[in-house]
Amino acid sequence: MSETGVGVVEALGLHGDVAFGDRSLHVQTVYHAEQEKIVSSVYDGGRLLERRERDVSPDFSVEEIRERLEDFHRRVTADYEILHYIQQKIRTVTHAPSNNRLGLVFLRRGLHREALREFTLAVKLDPEKPEYYGNLARALLALGRDDEALVAVREAIEKGPNYADLHNLLGLVLHKKKQFVEAIRAFQEALRLNPRYAEAYLNLARVLLASARESTAEAELPPVLTRVRKALSYVREAAQLSPVLKTEDVERVFEAARLQDLEKAERQIDALRAKLPTRDRFLYDHEFYLQFMYGGKGKDEQAVAAYVSWLQREIEKHPEFADLHNSLGVAYLIQARNLFLKALDEFREALRINPDFARAAKNLRLAQNDGKGFLILLRAVLK
Repeated sequence: MSETGVGVVEALGLHGDVAFGDRSLHVQTVYHAEQEKIVSSVYDGGRLLERRERDVSPDFSVEEIRERLEDFHRRVTADYEILHYIQQKIRTVTHAPSNNRLGLVFLRRGLHREALREFTLAVKLDPEKPEYYGNLARALLALGRDDEALVAVREAIEKGPNYADLHNLLGLVLHKKKQFVEAIRAFQEALRLNPRYAEAYLNLARVLLASARESTAEAELPPVLTRVRKALSYVREAAQLSPVLKTEDVERVFEAARLQDLEKAERQIDALRAKLPTRDRFLYDHEFYLQFMYGGKGKDEQAVAAYVSWLQREIEKHPEFADLHNSLGVAYLIQARNLFLKALDEFREALRINPDFARAAKNLRLAQNDGKGFLILLRAVLK
């Protein structure tokens, strides 16, 4: 490709606004020739909400790149339009699980105010679910409302004291409030409940280093050197539990500690923590559910098949995640429902062609009668 052609390619980009509630989000999609990627960024004012990437073959022509860029830009914009549509639909029903799932999607995309509203509604509709209080605390924490987040997560633990995730979240809130002693106890409780909780080990290591740096004379904690040594042992424990944490990454934490640069060691732990799988990786699960329930996606066979394939791939990576197996079971029921509806259409078509076709009439009648139970089952499962 000529230098002029490269210049043209590098200049490819689109931008536009999408209405979302009481404000407008800005979507900017650009082709980066040196990285061979199309990158779409979504902004709320000047704040970046999310960034998506798509690889582009180096063999594509300028026109092919432009077509893919325009398609990617449309898809990202449409996602927010559909999300806003689903938000409006959910406001017409009373269904706490939908509010909670929508809140998780909003939280992952940086729409913290919207997430807070959905979690608040979920708690109001079903005040006995610990998960909803925990998610409410996460939204409050993201908004910088730490005191309210602490109240919410303590309420979550009161209702679900045996959830390691909630104690880990409590530790994060307390750490942010610099209540190091209580934060350490919260992470230790999370590890008592789940001794294989790699993230909690890293969080415990980080708060120990922070306390060693900021609260050197804390009477309720061991000496500073002991805290640093314990922190490094917890980092090593996390690395043994999680294969995504590489030896060279862990060594950076140890090197910073050897140089007595504890602040750098904390940043290196943050980098390790960012590599761990999180609950946000299953955002697609929540998005599919919402689009099936409120966006009509359940009738799209390709969308359902793509969802099933995604779940199967995730289960190969995480066979011990019960939630994924449950979601795959639901997805298979959705596929069965679609096939059942197609079967009804074929019986009706047979009768259209031959109104006297007794066997087709009998099959349609039997399917309609027995199928009511199946459809009731699917609705109950989705609730």
